[in-house]
Parts: sequence; structure tokens; C-alpha cells
Amino acid sequence: MNVRTQRWSMAAGIAFAIVVVIGFVTQFSGLPNYDGDKDSSAVIGQKVHEALASSGHRAQAIVGAYLLVLAALCLVAFAAGLRARLLAEDPSRTASASLVTGCGVLGAAGLALGGGLNALVPGAISFGGDPVPDPSGSYALRFLSQAGAPLLFLVFGLAMAALVATMSVAALQGVGLPRWLGYAGWLAVLGGALSAPTGPLLLVLPLLWSLLVGAMCMRPRDLEPLADTAAATRPVSPVGS
Repeated sequence: MNVRTQRWSMAAGIAFAIVVVIGFVTQFSGLPNYDGDKDSSAVIGQKVHEALASSGHRAQAIVGAYLLVLAALCLVAFAAGLRARLLAEDPSRTASASLVTGCGVLGAAGLALGGGLNALVPGAISFGGDPVPDPSGSYALRFLSQAGAPLLFLVFGLAMAALVATMSVAALQGVGLPRWLGYAGWLAVLGGALSAPTGPLLLVLPLLWSLLVGAMCMRPRDLEPLADTAAATRPVSPVGS
């Protein structure tokens, strides 16, 4: 990976962190809002019905899904850049590089599929012409309207935790990232791992880590290892050719 591509991959990391937050806020603002522990079945059914009957709420859920798919693509590009940094500084770290790539792809899949599942019912009504279900039947649809939550908070959260942990271990050994990002990464690992039982708030930690890594690694001095590697691997033309 050349310096220009590396710079773009780090920019993708910054975009990933920002777009995920916007996508989460947009989508979950359009989904039914209820308290499963306090609200009765009738109240939940009415709230789901009102949310699905509102074209504005449906649009928010659908736009949020598009944003999460865009963020997933940015995550894949970001993971590719992190992989290149590991191999540029230590070519023997093929296992760690493969793990970073795999976690990036898994996290992106969870993000895209989770957002898509959450928008499935609003999309069917807005684009497919399906009727808005009546309140008596909306209680069952509450599970489908938020079916993507396990993918967003469990799959995506754990994948990000594993990705950050891999990069943090390498950083503490002086490879890939500044050492202080290795220490800070363990807070992000904790946030990603605990996002499923505690909710989306802790996901801010791995997203903040991604934002910091993207910003720090776009600096010229942090691109020097890749520039040196690219120069070393560039074929030399014969003299006089």
C-alpha cells in the first residue's frame, strides 16, 4: 500500500467513526421507542404502529441504514490500512494482520446487516407498498423492527473490540501505532465488548479510538514507514534503459 492509499484509508477511519454516530442517531430516532419492562403489550403495539405509520420515522430508519452501510465500507478500508501498517513495520505479523482484516470485515457485516434489518419493515411499507400493521399486530413486529440490534451491539461491538485489541498489543510492542494509542485502546476494547449488555453508549469508545488513529496516522511522520517500504520494494530500472 503506497502513501496516498494509506492516507485515504486513515481518512476512511475518520469518516467511519463520524458516519456511524450519525447513522445510529438517525436510525434509532425513527424506530419505535418503548420500554419493554414497563409498557403493556397494548401500549407497545400502539407505539410501534405510530412509528411505522409516520413517513418521517420510516425515512429516518431507512436513511440510517444507508449511512450504516456507508460506514461499513469505510471500516473495511480502514482495516486494510491498519493491516498495511502492521506489515510495513513488521512483515512477520501476518497472523495479526489477517486478524485485523477479518475483524474489520466481520464488524462491517454486522453494521450493514444490522442497519438493514432495522429498516426492513419501514422499507417494506415505504417502498414495497405494504400496509401499516394495526396496533393489535404491531406488538409482534416490534421484534422485527429492531431485529438488527444484536448484530449492531454484539457482532459489531465484539469485532471492534478484537480489532482494537490486536492493534493495541502490536502498539505496545512498538509496531503499527504510537504506544499511547495502545494503552488507550484497552478502554476502547472494554467499550466494544460491553456494548451488547449495556447499550450503544459504550460504542463511543472504539469509535473515538478509530477517530484518533485515523487523525494521528495521517501525519507525514507517521506515513514515513510506508514510504520507506514502498521505496524499498519499488523495482529498480537497469542503468541506461
